[in-house]
Amino acid sequence: MRLQLKLVLLFLSVSIVPFGIIGYYTYTLSAESMENHAFVHLTSVAHTRADYLDSWIIYIQDNAEVVAGAPSVVQNLEAMEAANSSSIEYRQAKKAIEAFEDLAMEGYATFDEIFVLDSGGTIVASTNKNIIGENRSSREYYREGRHAAHLTSAYISPTLDIPTMLVSAPVRSGNITIGVVVCRTNFNMLHATIHDRKGLGKTGRAFLIDSNGYLVSGLPDDAKTIPIIRNISENYCGIYTSNGKEVLISRVWMPDQKWYLIVEQDRDEVLHSLNMLIERAIAVIIGVIVLIGIFSIFTTRQITKPIERLHVGAEAVAAGDYSMQVPVITEDEIGALTRRFNEMTSELDETHRKLRNRIALVNRDLENQKSKLESILQSIPDCVFVTGTDFRIIMANQACKNFKGVPEEEIIGKLCYDVFSSDACKPRCRLLETTGDDNGGCICWEMHITDRDGRSVPIMTCGAPLRGADGNVIGHVEVMRDITRMKNVTEELRRANAELELANEELKKLDELKTNFINIASHEL
Repeated sequence: MRLQLKLVLLFLSVSIVPFGIIGYYTYTLSAESMENHAFVHLTSVAHTRADYLDSWIIYIQDNAEVVAGAPSVVQNLEAMEAANSSSIEYRQAKKAIEAFEDLAMEGYATFDEIFVLDSGGTIVASTNKNIIGENRSSREYYREGRHAAHLTSAYISPTLDIPTMLVSAPVRSGNITIGVVVCRTNFNMLHATIHDRKGLGKTGRAFLIDSNGYLVSGLPDDAKTIPIIRNISENYCGIYTSNGKEVLISRVWMPDQKWYLIVEQDRDEVLHSLNMLIERAIAVIIGVIVLIGIFSIFTTRQITKPIERLHVGAEAVAAGDYSMQVPVITEDEIGALTRRFNEMTSELDETHRKLRNRIALVNRDLENQKSKLESILQSIPDCVFVTGTDFRIIMANQACKNFKGVPEEEIIGKLCYDVFSSDACKPRCRLLETTGDDNGGCICWEMHITDRDGRSVPIMTCGAPLRGADGNVIGHVEVMRDITRMKNVTEELRRANAELELANEELKKLDELKTNFINIASHEL
């Protein structure tokens, strides 16, 4: 990866990471604060509506008590209790009560139905003619309504098939309960209160359920589930998932009616303003990051350009161009490094020039020495050759070539005992591998070698190991001398010695004859 790209990525990381961390914590804390505020608001709305419903329930209970305490109801019910059910007085009293019920229905729009039960629990008058005569003495609203105003739990009416609720109140004559007035409550006002979205935004909704989880009022069409009831008889705030969306919920417990008033709102709507702000902030951050990217590219280019020039200069120096000079375009640390690089290349160029001159001188001296050595080697009349450790000839003088009568290329690279054929050559050469430092490691032997004319020539050969600077054997040097003349001189000397010995024998014999003659002559004389 190029340095400029690394620096750009570093700049971007340094800018993005802080923005990301700050944005994350800002969003988290803001969302938590807005959720808490929403919980407070939803709880306030729930309490307000719960208080309003409590007032409404007290209102309908008061209305039921007013109906139960009306003189038309009390007096006519007393008359019906005293009269025979088939008498004219009974029928007149009944009609009077029913007329008052109709009047009460018109006066109290909160009731859908009003009926009166006598002391035995039988319906004696009702706005619904179909239920007159039924005995409801076992019903809760009758038993509780004999003592005080009573409100039943909401339930689904089997006849109307809608949620409904009954409020009952005792009809008293003095201190004696002579019957019970029962009013079927109209839920229009309750529904209007529950469905009112005021203060709940577009997705806010409220609904009313009893302690058993049955819906009393308010579940909108788009809500398919009712939140699970937890912490019975307690207020509750929290978040749950409905139809794949997170929903903020506030629940208020209404102990008198044993109802739960639930107010909820989609979390997305609660955080809508924050999300909009975050989107704008992200757009701004992206713009800032783009600007930072452009600035970082420009800045890193100013940093990397001198470094790239230094890199090119270093490559040139590595290739052998010591005259390379990199232009100094900055006055910072990189500029100082560039100046030092130029000084270094100048010093290297001067050193290299001096070294080149010195090497040229040394090479010239070596060539002179080599020429001298070759002249000396070539002037030696004896055959001198050098082999490697494998006994292959690597150099031979002119005497060797003349002796064998072959050109140089037929000698160089061949085994010495193949060039100078002799039965004694190979085993004697191999002795050089095991020769110690005695006599300098030199051994000599005599053998016969065939010369260029096919003659068997007596040769005296001396060989010694050739050692390098480290003392290790790197080859061998051998010298061959033709001893034919020496052999002839030796033979002549041998023959002369033999003739001299014969002459000495003859002289000894003559000397003995002379001695004997003298002795004989002396004796005779």
